[in-house]
Amino acid sequence: ELRARLLDNIGSAYNVVGPFEEAVNVVKESIAIRDQLYGKGSLGSALSWFHLGTAYYNMGRYREAAEAAGVAVAIREKHQGPEHQ
Repeated sequence: ELRARLLDNIGSAYNVVGPFEEAVNVVKESIAIRDQLYGKGSLGSALSWFHLGTAYYNMGRYREAAEAAGVAVAIREKHQGPEHQ
């Protein structure tokens, strides 16, 4: 979990300064770690999916950005309900 969190932070930094491809790589690794630890769709992976969507958006890959953001929203709704902020 600690490695996944660190990778999320690194991905977030790459989303600000680039390279955005590296953001995609480290965030995907974070998702893979959480999938292995907790199973697919764990609440902790929602932030990773958000960062992945941001990286794709920054790269102009809007369809993939929307898909990743949709996964993040679906995970949060599953665990926290549709009315959660």
